[in-house]
Amino acid sequence: FAWTGFYSKALTALLIPALICNLFMVVTYFLQEHEDLTLEVLQLSFSVVIIIWARTSANRWAQETNFFVEAWNLNDDLPPVRPAYRGQLVQSSLNERDREIQGSAVKAAVFRWISLVVTLFFCCGVLGSIYIWITLFHGRMDLVASL
Repeated sequence: FAWTGFYSKALTALLIPALICNLFMVVTYFLQEHEDLTLEVLQLSFSVVIIIWARTSANRWAQETNFFVEAWNLNDDLPPVRPAYRGQLVQSSLNERDREIQGSAVKAAVFRWISLVVTLFFCCGVLGSIYIWITLFHGRMDLVASL
């Protein structure tokens, strides 16, 4: 959620340059003077603005990430504690010297099967909808079929 909030704020910074470029495009369209050259210059200038915005946003996100690491005390190498997680403390399959909490393999398999069934159900629903759509319009997928 931190990334989503940050990215939304960063995108609002592009609003002013985008509106300025759009205004110039509209004025150029109505004046019809050097329309091709003006469009190329506007595209190039907005591309430069986006490059600068991307670099600045990446730097700001790195700063914000460091802030969250400090604020949420994520500096240590210990894995985060999840109090609601239930499992048994067993030897790690990756490192024999470590022990980790692992959930039930049966429970994980059941959840995997449930997610598979739900996914296949929705895929069949999409496939059926497409079939009905094509059947209704007799295979003519033109503008009328998309409305």
